[in-house]
Amino acid sequence: MSFIVVLLSLWLLVTLNFGCNSSGTVDPADLRPFHRISGAAVTVCDPVRDTLNDEPVGTAAIVRLTRNEQPLDGASVRLGAMVLEEADSTYRFVDSSCTVFSAAQYYLILEEGIRLDAQVPIQFADTFRVEITQPANRISNGNQTVSLTWTGSARSEGYVMAAVLKDSVRTGFGYSSYVTSQTTFASFPTEAFYQSGRQQPDTGWYYLYVYSFAGIPDSALAEPYLPMSLPSQLPGLSYQVRDLEARFGTVRVARHDSVQVVLLSQ
Repeated sequence: MSFIVVLLSLWLLVTLNFGCNSSGTVDPADLRPFHRISGAAVTVCDPVRDTLNDEPVGTAAIVRLTRNEQPLDGASVRLGAMVLEEADSTYRFVDSSCTVFSAAQYYLILEEGIRLDAQVPIQFADTFRVEITQPANRISNGNQTVSLTWTGSARSEGYVMAAVLKDSVRTGFGYSSYVTSQTTFASFPTEAFYQSGRQQPDTGWYYLYVYSFAGIPDSALAEPYLPMSLPSQLPGLSYQVRDLEARFGTVRVARHDSVQVVLLSQ
């Protein structure tokens, strides 16, 4: 009888050991929740700025956070020392100053009990300015070359040029494009001033902008705070580990210049 008991015990041990190490089992690490971050931090050092509750916005940070593809409420989210407040599954920080974040590395800190404790590195590009605008008299017929030269923005990973009619700032009606090389000079194509698709240019005063960016800002979340939206969503991720991935970047907007588009008499 004892021999049978020993055999049964050995069989049970072998069965349990095989089951625990077979490919059909679940690694406890795979049970950890997966978090996804999307967001942007926008700094606008320009007199023409967005407003929230009638207050000028110089800096805005926006984050959306999901756990296992579902919106995550109730987390703690900070960018550096700034706390992002939650509303409708979106975390925001808005301030009238454009000097909240200097050119440095900060950390996006996310906490949710024992499920999430992460620090995502975030780069902020340095301040810069537009130095030269052509034509120098700020008048164009829409077909003349309009170009900008700007100072370099340290820590920047690229630039965006934007042109928007004075009365259309932050409406989504305008032109923007990525500067295709890490240069500090670029010209607008003529279509920047033919935004209605007509044979004649859209006349009036245009605000001309240069943005510097770092990381991969979420274009949709950044849009409400930019004079003109980003041209498109940059591909890829800015940060990735086993159970967390982020698409986050920063955008710094220099003070605008302007040009008047007129129909010149022949």
